[in-house]
Amino acid sequence: MTATNGFKLRAFLFVSLLSRAANLQASPEVVSSVRPGGLAKLAMADDFYARGQFLVSAIHFSLASTELGLGSNEYIRARLGAAFSYYELGEKNEALAQLQHLQAVVPELRPRLQVIRAFNEPPPVSLLLPEDARLRFRVWENRGRGVAALQGVGAFENKPAVTASLKTLGESRVKNPWVAGGLSALLPGAGQAYAGLYQSAAVALILNALFLATTIELAKRDLWFSAAASGLVFSVTYAGNIFSAAQGARLQNDREAAPVEKVLRLQLFPEIRFP
Repeated sequence: MTATNGFKLRAFLFVSLLSRAANLQASPEVVSSVRPGGLAKLAMADDFYARGQFLVSAIHFSLASTELGLGSNEYIRARLGAAFSYYELGEKNEALAQLQHLQAVVPELRPRLQVIRAFNEPPPVSLLLPEDARLRFRVWENRGRGVAALQGVGAFENKPAVTASLKTLGESRVKNPWVAGGLSALLPGAGQAYAGLYQSAAVALILNALFLATTIELAKRDLWFSAAASGLVFSVTYAGNIFSAAQGARLQNDREAAPVEKVLRLQLFPEIRFP
């Protein structure tokens, strides 16, 4: 184990112990006042979360929750922040502990917390949701189909905006991976150029041309063993060129779709908006 990994492990264990201590200290029967220090820690935690420093934000959110009024808006924000930080770190059990404690303190948050958990955890969690939330999850899972994802789905809040985003999402996936692969099969590098990956296209064309020319030249000189070895390298390079073109088209589609998907996610699930 490296020194960095060891530090991260110790820091995570510290956060886990701190979080469990906060759960014990802040039982639903006790209501404390908001302390100024808690607000300062909450602001720092928000800043760390915004900068993507999720381990540090989890620490500060957990610390803040011990100094904020139980059930207050600030307390809810701290607990949610800790849960979202844990989800970003891939620690679902710790995130779930935060959500369960928050639900015990503020029962009216249960519908929102259910959606948060379902969005971050695979089925069968989503099967426990109300019908409206399940419909929204169905639309999200079929978002790759564009507006067709709404087929059979009745009216729900924000549907016009969701429809517009799905239409934009469908239009953003304009590069067909099969076409890209087919083009590169006909001419190495052509599929990469179709996907907009011009440097990769040049590399694929040059490498394949080089190995093909080398194989032909060796065969002309009756160097059959060397020609076979060069031909094998060419065949691998040629196949990799086809796969690279198809994969490049998919990645380009995902890159173009990412901003639209971010908007669509919040349109469908305002419950997961944080901060």
